[in-house]
Amino acid sequence: MENTVKIEAQADYLEKIAHANPTRSLSELIWNSLDADATEVNITVHDTDMGIERVVIADNGLGFDIKYAKSYFGSLGGSWKKQKTTTKNGRRLHGKEGQGRFRAFTLGNRIEWIITYEKDNKMYQYHIVGRKAFLDEFKISDAVVVTNCNTGVKVEITELEKNYAIFETSTALSSLLPIYAPYLASYNEVAIKINEERLKLDGQIKNRLDKELSTTIKDLEGKEHSFGLTVFEWTDVKVKELYYCDENGYPLEKYEKQIRKIGDYGFSAYLKSDYFSILNSNGELQLADMNDDLQDIMNETVKEIKQYFINRYLEDSKGIIQRWKDEEVYPYSKDEPETVIEDAERKVFDILALNINEYSVDFDEIGNQQKKLQFQLIKQAIQTNPSNLSRIIQEVVNLPEDKIDDLYELLGNTSLASIISTSKIVEDRQKLLRGFEEIVYDAELKKHLKERSQLHRILADNTWFFGDEFVLSVDDQSLSEVLRKHKNYIGEEVVIDEPVRRLDGSIGIVDLMLSRSIPQNRAKNKEHLVVELKAPKVIIGQTELNQIKSYAFAVAKDERFLGLSTRWEFWILSNKYDDYVEMELSQVGYSDGIVYKSNNLTNMIITVKVKTWSEVLSECNQRYSFIKDQLSLNINKEQGLEYLIKKYSEYLKP
Repeated sequence: MENTVKIEAQADYLEKIAHANPTRSLSELIWNSLDADATEVNITVHDTDMGIERVVIADNGLGFDIKYAKSYFGSLGGSWKKQKTTTKNGRRLHGKEGQGRFRAFTLGNRIEWIITYEKDNKMYQYHIVGRKAFLDEFKISDAVVVTNCNTGVKVEITELEKNYAIFETSTALSSLLPIYAPYLASYNEVAIKINEERLKLDGQIKNRLDKELSTTIKDLEGKEHSFGLTVFEWTDVKVKELYYCDENGYPLEKYEKQIRKIGDYGFSAYLKSDYFSILNSNGELQLADMNDDLQDIMNETVKEIKQYFINRYLEDSKGIIQRWKDEEVYPYSKDEPETVIEDAERKVFDILALNINEYSVDFDEIGNQQKKLQFQLIKQAIQTNPSNLSRIIQEVVNLPEDKIDDLYELLGNTSLASIISTSKIVEDRQKLLRGFEEIVYDAELKKHLKERSQLHRILADNTWFFGDEFVLSVDDQSLSEVLRKHKNYIGEEVVIDEPVRRLDGSIGIVDLMLSRSIPQNRAKNKEHLVVELKAPKVIIGQTELNQIKSYAFAVAKDERFLGLSTRWEFWILSNKYDDYVEMELSQVGYSDGIVYKSNNLTNMIITVKVKTWSEVLSECNQRYSFIKDQLSLNINKEQGLEYLIKKYSEYLKP
């Protein structure tokens, strides 16, 4: 007797599921076998003079009892695997969407499943038949007792759509190996064969990278998802591909963009996360390349892959570099770099030098002195102007034009250039900090430091003293200009026909106004920092405190400053304050230098603070201490003062 199972779904939706890449369709059937604890899966293509007659996928898995057949084949998306993470024998599951059987219809118009299972020490067998013309129904036979059979499922695909390339043994082996490599690496007892030829992992993986990535993503429920990356570098396979994988590393979808500038290396990369399983369940993973939420993790992934193969390229070229060292033309004297910065510089140098060696026809013919001079020029260019790699490549390294573009894209997408540029910025800022500490703390120097022409001008150029996220909005201008800038930030046009006045009617001039966006959901949330600078020799007292408060109160009382959730901080800044200010700072409920804080009745919070240079410079040093330690920077006060005087000689003339 035969039973018909009907699926409640729109025909066009089922047709959409049944339309898939042939490789994906075949791999879905293999995954079904592996999820049934098969240790052997055989794909056999039966040829005739007229072409391919049928394709059979047979396994030695557990099969499944006929009592489950109706629920398995009669529902859409209701896979039994959804509630489980491992198979009966403890292997990690792959598919959980219950759609794999429909994708089989990409390959042929008629699919027959022959299922053999064991129950009560007897073997039973039954058949399930589906046709592409009737995707919403499957016919299930009765189970009968059989002998001389093993458990498993055999899928027979007939009435083939076309002779797909995936049915050719060599194509199938090269196409399926990257898909199943992570699984075969975990379960070496499993054998997948195409026309009796086994899918072999042994000897195919030349090198392997496993790395946890730093980028995370929060889903709509607020759960944070992390990502891991595995890269298999192939010995013979020449593919260059990246897969979105579940948390176990099993491919779900292929990353469709090309990862260029890898050289001749063949690889398969697997980006792993349970986040991709969620996207896959929601039908969103096929559009992952268009998902803006994935941009940061994909940028990090591609950068890590390129960085890995840069390192591999350098490893493979060690012989050439050693020859340069033996010839005494290599510009780095020590065998190993001593800092992260030097390591990055050397790697960029090595890549540039190796490209010259490879693409400049006459390079090997020139003398050692000329070679040494050219290498020194490249080294100096990297050290002095690391952020301008394109200029270095174009002007210092003589390469063909197409190779220049390739090289710039390669280096621009790795962490090497970023490390060198960042280290240069951090080193310069550390020098400036040390020099600045000298001129504001040294008893003799601070006597001569001028407030507006020196102190003010240096800080206007270096707003990072107050936080890297701040940008300069107003420099030594009136409160009316402060209003203009504030309105621009919240996107409002404003005509200021009346100046902003303090409570006594006067027009205040602010030294610095810095602005930043507060990282919240609404773009108009802004924070403004107004800093009133005093020369280090000036002690903050009642007069100075009243001055900064007057600016704050002018903003509070002028309704034109009202905006969405705007925070204002007003600082009076010098080395010391007197007893009057100390009493103001000791008020109950205030801390962190606060002498005034408004309520939040108008969505505008105003805070007035007294700050000292010791506090500001200490906070600044703390922000840079970790990266300074990682880069092994050690800058003394003489170096700092020399740098400050050289950089700001126009302001610091005697």
